Amino acid sequence: MSTNGNQAITLLRSIDASLKQLLREMRAAKPPELATDQELDGPHGNEIVKFIPRDWSGPDCKGSRMSDCPAEFLDQLADAYAYFARRMTSTTRRRMPAC
Repeated sequence: MSTNGNQAITLLRSIDASLKQLLREMRAAKPPELATDQELDGPHGNEIVKFIPRDWSGPDCKGSRMSDCPAEFLDQLADAYAYFARRMTSTTRRRMPAC
């Protein structure tokens, strides 16, 4: 086998070992806690719905607690919040001066 072939095999073995190590570390790592019980039981854990997503066609949930809303509504509300966050991030990026 040529020198280039040996180098390629060595590189592939190194990549394989690195990927296996990363996989072991990911499996061992505990996923981050999204919210503590104290946070969920606090004033922001069960917020009042302030608006209805544009595409929502079910019952009006505005003014209701999130725990009283259907799961489909909460999915659309989360999508709407994600859209606004992306839009805000891209708008902020455009306004920031280059370093």
